[in-house]
Amino acid sequence: MTGSSAPWSLIDGRGTGVAWNLSVSVSNFISAAVGSGNTSQPLRTIYGSNLAITPGSFALAADTASGITPATGSYDSDAGNGSAQATGSTAAVVAHPLAYSNSDAPVSGSTLVSGADSVAGTNLGGGAKGGYVFSAPSFTLTIPRNAYKSNVDNSSGSPVIQPYVAVITFTIS
Repeated sequence: MTGSSAPWSLIDGRGTGVAWNLSVSVSNFISAAVGSGNTSQPLRTIYGSNLAITPGSFALAADTASGITPATGSYDSDAGNGSAQATGSTAAVVAHPLAYSNSDAPVSGSTLVSGADSVAGTNLGGGAKGGYVFSAPSFTLTIPRNAYKSNVDNSSGSPVIQPYVAVITFTIS
């Protein structure tokens, strides 16, 4: 199963150029257990490690809400008045796609995107500060051959499908 999302924006408005990481954690996909007695359907699981995320291509971009723009120049900490600017460099940002790993576990703290303060020993001056837009993030969930369909709850008289649900958490540090 594949899909994509609307573009993502990452804004480093600190003005320091210090390195940062965008990490992702994915819980297991669960279809809730339903029923009771001999007719119960057990909890169904597709492991979070079956999910692949590709951040997509990215470019420097403006974030008018915070006042950060991709314009060159020094950072102005008076953000919010529309005049703040940050020097950014696409050379300082690296996308690390989350790959399908075929393990029986959720994913915890895998780096998806990193912003550096230098590249190959060269100080970038502005590092990875400023705004970045990722144009086409995509998701691919590999469904194992032995996966069960979602559970169906018939207790109310009409069938209700219990979808597989996971929590995907993005953390910037």
